[in-house]
Order: sequence, then C-alpha cells, then structure tokens
Amino acid sequence: MEQQRVIRNTSIEALKEIEANGLLGRLQLEVQRAVVKHGPITIREIHDRFFSNYNDRSISPRVRELFQMGSIREFDKRFCTVSGMKATAWIATGALPCKLKKEITKDEKIKRLKAAITVSIKQFKLYKDVETVNKIMDILNGK
Repeated sequence: MEQQRVIRNTSIEALKEIEANGLLGRLQLEVQRAVVKHGPITIREIHDRFFSNYNDRSISPRVRELFQMGSIREFDKRFCTVSGMKATAWIATGALPCKLKKEITKDEKIKRLKAAITVSIKQFKLYKDVETVNKIMDILNGK
C-alpha cells in the first residue's frame, strides 16, 4: 500500500522563505526539503533515499533539531520501507523554524556552580574564616 503524501501550500511557502532567508544550516535545509517534498517519511527513508553518502547518524540529529524548532512534526507510526520496523513518519508543519536554545556546556555549568557556592559562602558569613574559604575555593578551582 502506497503511503499518502502530505504536502500543504503552507509547507512549500515556509520552505521558500527558509531558503531565501538562510534560516537553517545546509544539512538541516536538505532534510527539511526531503520532509516537505516526500513526507510523511521516516529518518531511515530520508537517509536511504537522499543521504546515503552521509553517515546514517548525521540525519537523526537534524530531524530532532527541526522538530524542536517546530518546522516538522510527527505524522504517524508506521512500518519503515527501509528497515521494516515500526518508526515515526515526519511531515512539515508549514511553520518557520524558531531558534533553538543553546545547551549549557559542562564547563559553563561548573562555572555557574562555583559562582553560586561562592555567593552561598558569603551569605552564610563563612568568609570570616578566610583560611576555610580559601581551602574551599582551592578545591573548586582544582588546586
């Protein structure tokens, strides 16, 4: 049974605006095009049909990003024509992608934690014991 293709005018219009304004990275844009023109489509089908020269782990993160940005959504669960397994089929939403919030790096988390501990130490008036504060700060700074 042939899967019904779902292409809405809003999806095509959004794709044109995305292309014209450079709203996505190169690979994100290519995945968006595949979903708009060939959706509903699974990640494995996208990879197999359009990106077989790429590592298969390159496509899944782009699909997740597009989903998080709101430009694609889950359509249904069906059997993938490539893997034969049940998988999510994706379609375009017709919406322009919104910016993703940048994830905080491990180093930034540590820096924020150190700052919070420093403030806490001062709030609890431990700073009167300079030697103790210096030991704690040395530990935090990895000395």
